[in-house]
Amino acid sequence: MLASQIALAILVLIIIYKTFTSYRTKHLSLSFTLLWLTLWLVILFFITYPNLLIKLAHLVGIGRGVDLAIYLSLITVFFLVYKIFLRLTHIEKDLTQISRKIALNTPKQKTTKTAKSTR
Repeated sequence: MLASQIALAILVLIIIYKTFTSYRTKHLSLSFTLLWLTLWLVILFFITYPNLLIKLAHLVGIGRGVDLAIYLSLITVFFLVYKIFLRLTHIEKDLTQISRKIALNTPKQKTTKTAKSTR
């Protein structure tokens, strides 16, 4: 195993540990944790066995394994950005509805003008 593989494997193991501890402290849901753990375990597998990634890349018509990894990473990032955009749009709509309900249910306060004192 190369030094770069060892370094990457250690980095991935740290990320797996952080993901697991985030789940234990209730910062992540079970489904989200399982998704990320699966992703990082797959990455760890291909770091450990890079020849399999090369064979998979050749199988789908891509010259190098790292090219396949980059393509899949970009697709994943674009998908996640899209999901974040959808969630943000949904949150904005919810916030608008809540603001409207609060505005309609809150009675208007009468504004009183205070007389200016003259000297």
